[in-house]
Amino acid sequence: MRRPETEKGDALKRETGTWDQQTRIDKLVLRYWCKIQTMDEDSTTFRALCLSLRTVIADGGARRDLEDHNARIDQLHRQPWMQQVFAAARRFGIDASRPSMEQLVLLQVEDENGEYITVPHPRPGQPLPSMPAAPRMRFVLPDAAPDALAVGESVWPLPAGTLLSMALRTWGPELHDACFKALEKRGNKRRQELVRAALVADTSASGCAARYSATALSASFKQPYLYLLNRADVSRMLQARLGRVPIEEFKRESPRGPLPRIVDRLERCCYNCAPIDGIAGVYPAETLSHVLLRCPVYAEARAAAVQQLCTLAADPAACAIATAARAQVPSFSGAHAETALFVAFRLCMGVGPAPPPSHYPAPPPRAGAAIAPGTPEELAAQAKRASPDFVYDHKTAVATAAWVAALMREWDDRVRTEYNVVMGLSPGFVLARAMTAYVATVFRLRRCRLQATADFASRTRDAPAPAPAAGAPLLDLVPSSPSG
Repeated sequence: MRRPETEKGDALKRETGTWDQQTRIDKLVLRYWCKIQTMDEDSTTFRALCLSLRTVIADGGARRDLEDHNARIDQLHRQPWMQQVFAAARRFGIDASRPSMEQLVLLQVEDENGEYITVPHPRPGQPLPSMPAAPRMRFVLPDAAPDALAVGESVWPLPAGTLLSMALRTWGPELHDACFKALEKRGNKRRQELVRAALVADTSASGCAARYSATALSASFKQPYLYLLNRADVSRMLQARLGRVPIEEFKRESPRGPLPRIVDRLERCCYNCAPIDGIAGVYPAETLSHVLLRCPVYAEARAAAVQQLCTLAADPAACAIATAARAQVPSFSGAHAETALFVAFRLCMGVGPAPPPSHYPAPPPRAGAAIAPGTPEELAAQAKRASPDFVYDHKTAVATAAWVAALMREWDDRVRTEYNVVMGLSPGFVLARAMTAYVATVFRLRRCRLQATADFASRTRDAPAPAPAAGAPLLDLVPSSPSG
């Protein structure tokens, strides 16, 4: 089980598009391995590489289990360096049985007909292939489409007059950039595989924060709203996406100072709402979806945010961007409008494999709850409290996230090239600024209202502790005298 600090750090890395340390180390190891392959075979570094390779071949345990053999922290000094290269190659999707430069970068030369042919990279000890003088040579990625080559992204032309021996045996800028780009693509693919596995694991986690975080994205990249200049609003949006906002759903999930933990999430009451149907002791639970979608205290701010979304959905520039991205413009007032609003309020550019925790109906109240089953009115109020905050429609959530992603990516692309002139022109910027301002306004209002509420300071709505079972020994809370 991961510690809360580790869960929070992993979620923050997913939000900012930061690689995990293992993937970063694998990329650096493979970078150096590519560089060594271009060195002179009589060099000390290349000979050390061959010695490390022979050590791995002689070690049966390393050959059978490249990733886990001598992998404990107190055993890493026993691992040959080439074992780490093989393990990194396997994690990056490179054939670890015979890793070669050709799996990352291909060298192509132009023949007399103007067509490019691939030159195989020689193995150590093998002579260079004999090729006629070629006017042009280039490095390309193996998976690049021939009709969609872009210089600096999938193809790197070599200077005119470059010899074949220099192209294969020199760590020049073209080979350097090609290897780095190939490893970056494979590292990103590996990173997304780990992120998807973590999102699936977080959907079944016991903590609400991890489960909310798993619903806010489907891949790891730097979220465009982080470019906004109002850092206070950005911080609140980040907390809302990660499930870290200061509401009872999260604050009472674990003990915090003098406040005890409330196991039943139904009893984490909203102190801004009146009792359900006027039944004393039965209050709505203060969940993230309740605060953003249902709590009447924030109705004015919510109505303004919904109006901004409807205006943006009808904006011609936003419609053109959505059409170009083949994204459907969502409806924020029809069926499943609350699902669309919950996705748009948190600027979700993707949704996880499971709905948020508040979508699931709660279990029956435990023994000792504030209201025991009694009158029909009390039973009806308890049933309302136990029902989901809103009906989460996955299809609507995916469509809304695609619309948000189209606007945000267009803004992100413009920010990278013309940041100083597009802040008020891009629909993505308008969306990000409006939603971060709404989330920040909601929690600013909450703090202002509850600071002056004695009911909240003393937590009078907390359910009383359950009475001890019959026959259970009572604790003696009276201190004994010094004499005993």
